[in-house]
Amino acid sequence: MRLHDTSNSDTGKLSIDDAIIDYLSKKGITDQTEKLALARISSRMEISSEQVEISINRLSAKNLIRKFYLQGKVGFELTPR
Repeated sequence: MRLHDTSNSDTGKLSIDDAIIDYLSKKGITDQTEKLALARISSRMEISSEQVEISINRLSAKNLIRKFYLQGKVGFELTPR
């Protein structure tokens, strides 16, 4: 799976989405703000924060992941099945 695919093909989008789902399945992410949480995912996965944000929004629209608020922090996790 290539995460650095710069083509506009759907396979690039799918591989990033799959990688984010895989990452969140192992570890939920929380931080002080949504931007910091996205930046943390971005740095750990070595992809741009814009790509992470687009993918998170796409996955959220499909109800595969959700944003949550806990004790003043924002996080992302897989939606329970």
